[in-house]
Amino acid sequence: MRIGLKQVFLSLFSVVVLGACASSGQDLPQVESDQISAEMLLDASPLAEGVELEDLSQIDILELSPEMESFIAGYIEEHHGGAARLQRLLYAVMGDDHFELLYDETTRTAPETFQDRRGNCLSFTNMFVAMARHAGIDAYYQEVEIPPLWSLSGESFLLSKHINVYIKLQSGMDRVVDFNIHDFSTSEDTRVIHDNRARAHYFNNIGAELMLGGETLPAFANFRQALLEDHTFSPTWINLGNLYRREGYPDYAAAAYLSGLEVDEDSLVAM
Repeated sequence: MRIGLKQVFLSLFSVVVLGACASSGQDLPQVESDQISAEMLLDASPLAEGVELEDLSQIDILELSPEMESFIAGYIEEHHGGAARLQRLLYAVMGDDHFELLYDETTRTAPETFQDRRGNCLSFTNMFVAMARHAGIDAYYQEVEIPPLWSLSGESFLLSKHINVYIKLQSGMDRVVDFNIHDFSTSEDTRVIHDNRARAHYFNNIGAELMLGGETLPAFANFRQALLEDHTFSPTWINLGNLYRREGYPDYAAAAYLSGLEVDEDSLVAM
C-alpha cells in the first residue's frame, strides 16, 4: 500500500554535486593522494586548519516540538489501535485542508518542516517518522532506488535520490508512506535504514546546500558529521571530494573519491 500527496514532489536527497571547479588562486602545497587517509580528510583537513568546527552531533532531526505534540493529540487517542493511528495521522498530515505541505529544495529537521510546512522528501520523511513514532507507530526510513535524477544549479549538476517511510504494523501488514506517490513504484528496490544513516543523509544535504552557496567551512563541518554518522555513505565522500577540488586541493579530492569507492566499488559517480 502506498500513500501520498496529490502534489508531485521531487526529492533533494542524497545530493551529489558535480561541476563548478573553482580555485582559490593560491600556491597550495600538494600531497600525493595515496598518502592521505580517510582520517586526514576529516580530522587534519587544510580546509579547517586552525579553526574549531561547530559541533553538529547534538542536532536532532527527529525532535518533536510542543506544537507537534499538540497537533498529534488532536487526531490520535490512546484507544486507537496501530492501523487506526496510522490512518488518523495520514489524515491529519495529508488529508486535512488545514495542513498544507509544499515542496522546496531545502532540507529541514522534523520540527522545522512542521513549522514551515515545506521541504524536500527527506524533510517530510523526518517529520512523518518523528510524528509516527510519537504516536506509537513503528516507522523507519527507507531508501528507494530510482533512476538517476539530474538537475542543474548554476554551474553544478545535482544527482538526487529518494527516501520514504516504511511502516510496520502488528497485523503484519507493511505500509509505505511516500510523498512522491506519482513516481514511486513497487518494482523499485528499497532498503530500510538505521537512523544514523538517515542522519548522514541529512548532514550530507545540508553540506551540499552550503557548498553551493559558497560557504566552505560550514559545508565541510556538515560533510564531516555525515561521515561520522555513517562512514560508508559514498555520496558524502564524493561531495567532500568536490569541496576539496573547488578549493584547489586536487590530491585531497582524489583521496576522498577513492574513499567513496572503497565503501561502494560500483559508484559510477565516484569513478
